[in-house]
Amino acid sequence: MNPIPIAAYRRKAASADRVREGRSVTRIPRAVFRAEAFPGEPVLADLAVIGHDPAAAGRILARYAAVRSLQTGRTLVALEQALSTWSPLLSGTEEGRALSAALGAPPGSRRAYRALMVAGREAAFFRQYGGAFALRRLAFELARTAGHRACAARAASHVARAAAGAGAYSAALRWDRRATRLRGAGPPT
Repeated sequence: MNPIPIAAYRRKAASADRVREGRSVTRIPRAVFRAEAFPGEPVLADLAVIGHDPAAAGRILARYAAVRSLQTGRTLVALEQALSTWSPLLSGTEEGRALSAALGAPPGSRRAYRALMVAGREAAFFRQYGGAFALRRLAFELARTAGHRACAARAASHVARAAAGAGAYSAALRWDRRATRLRGAGPPT
């Protein structure tokens, strides 16, 4: 499988913007997809995109707490606090259940991978591509370190889609290449 050229990502992003009823979409700074100043930075970058929506801000902050707790190893306590403090709306949603399942699953298990992918899909549904990028990248890292090559390839292709949705086409191309190497016979990344 050959990686998709950058022009294809640009066309896809432009057509997706037209589908969104002509609304202008604020983009996340592309530097967020290259290197993080602190763990979970792409999640918080979504705050610049949402405008004045307190429910969306609560979802983003709860998502950030979950990503940070998964990255640092501190489990369910941080998410429970975030869900109760910032967004009671998220606790009954599919994303909230997925984040709770990811935090409750053993690290490196396929259950944690699937839960993070579901949470990433929900973040992308709300066009919060920084959160989708961070959750899917975390799923990639968990799958790769556990040796689940097919899961890591799938997660890398989803990370590429999230980066393309945010307008970070070079990051999208880089993640697409990584997914292609994992699917093929190339060396793991």
